[in-house]
Amino acid sequence: MDSQGERAVRLRLTGAAVLSVVSGAAGSWAYERAGASASDLVRDLAVGWAFVVAGILAWRRRPANNTGSLMVIEGVTWFFGNLQGTSVPALFTFGAWWEALNMAVLLHLVLSFPEGRLTTVLTRRLVQFGYALVAVGGLLRTFMFDPSSDTGATYLDCRDCGPNLFLVPSWHGMFGAFDAAYHAAGWAVSVVAAVALVQRWRHASAARRRALLPAWFGIGVAVAFLMWDMLFYVVPWFGAVGSVSEQAVYLLSDLAQVAVPFAFLGGLLRMHLQRAEVSGLVIDVGTDPDPSKVREALVRVLGDPTLRLGLWREERGAYVDGS
Repeated sequence: MDSQGERAVRLRLTGAAVLSVVSGAAGSWAYERAGASASDLVRDLAVGWAFVVAGILAWRRRPANNTGSLMVIEGVTWFFGNLQGTSVPALFTFGAWWEALNMAVLLHLVLSFPEGRLTTVLTRRLVQFGYALVAVGGLLRTFMFDPSSDTGATYLDCRDCGPNLFLVPSWHGMFGAFDAAYHAAGWAVSVVAAVALVQRWRHASAARRRALLPAWFGIGVAVAFLMWDMLFYVVPWFGAVGSVSEQAVYLLSDLAQVAVPFAFLGGLLRMHLQRAEVSGLVIDVGTDPDPSKVREALVRVLGDPTLRLGLWREERGAYVDGS
């Protein structure tokens, strides 16, 4: 990368860092106003800024890969929903509209990892639908959302927040049904995305699975703790086990979410190291390599013992087994 390209990358990284600080500070201020405790604020900042830090590191190492920039965007948008904790009408309305934007960004991040781009028609359509759902569906939902009466519609407990600048009073009666449909659509996208990810994992080579393993481990741990966390809300008697265990679950859940962006970063670094090993392999085998040794070296580098080496035979016009 030339000096001009380096400067452009540094400028983008600096802008991303500043934007994340502003978003985190504004989100924490609004979250505290809605009654969040000091520990809630610390955990919330830790998750959002973990995505930003890991994203900046990934972006700096591989600026051509969109994974780093997507992690930064995920970290910045993490705090948008908190703005519903303020009494500033414009900020409240913005937070109500874009509350779920970070979920659409996370969907984009997961489906495009590790290349940083969407490689199938299905994943492109899913991500497009996710963003459209938040942009259009979120806007329509905001038209119907009255914070003074729909107090259970967000994760914040703030009866005196708002007002909502976009509220259309005559539409408010439809809020309950539309809100349910909005969230159902989000769940449907998540299910289809999960199926697509499982299929991609099943068809991936051993080398690719090794690279994806850190990211998938982090996501799996976070989802497991989040599902456990939901038991405190879904099953009324489950919270009777005591506040200590409940707080422990909250803490473990947040720690798992903090680990997710660094798991993505670890996956990117593993892919980078694999490519470096393949480049070194070209030098090691020389100009007149023995096919069996080449296969052994490729198996070692790619971690795929089922790999077979095919050699092109001009006289046959076909590949033959090189082992």
